[in-house]
Amino acid sequence: MRKTVIRSILMGGILLGMLGCKDHVKFPQPKESEPENQDTVVVDQMTVSSEQTVDEIVDEQKRVIDRVDSIYTYMEKAYASNVMNRAKLDSLFCSDSWNEKVEAIYEMDKEVDGIGFFDADYWVMAQDFDKITHKDITLLKLTDTEAVVSLSLRIFESSPYRPIVLELKKERGNWFISDFIDKANDVDWEESMIDYLGDNYMK
Repeated sequence: MRKTVIRSILMGGILLGMLGCKDHVKFPQPKESEPENQDTVVVDQMTVSSEQTVDEIVDEQKRVIDRVDSIYTYMEKAYASNVMNRAKLDSLFCSDSWNEKVEAIYEMDKEVDGIGFFDADYWVMAQDFDKITHKDITLLKLTDTEAVVSLSLRIFESSPYRPIVLELKKERGNWFISDFIDKANDVDWEESMIDYLGDNYMK
């Protein structure tokens, strides 16, 4: 196990050196302490199957970060050109469970006289936006089927960046967003949707 940990530190350093030009991406560093009597390899807050090699763990970490970077880059370009709406983004990049909740809310809101639940866009955490940019993607947690990523998001050229957390699930051979969390305003969109749906939501 000690050799595995040392190797993971070396591999992490090499990978960071190779990707040093991407200053908007951050990779977690492996801890030097080794877990005792566990069936998993822990890399920082990353818990994955003990059958995976260190190279495979590092590759999966990079895969999650690259996936989030590509999703938000796509979203920024789509919103800038006004050719994409929220529903299409959801269908492309969100998990099945997320889309099921959104659809259930739309059904409920057919009976609502007014705006309904979605009074803001969770992709930008606001009602209005101008020039959307993101940076500082950081992988916080990784398992075989779930990941948590933080990033900084700016929706106006003159506004500060705000912290966003994304939860992701591995489905259909790729990573899909299962929750959007606005850290600046302490809003967990999935929790809010479940509360809004109440008895109408079936887990």
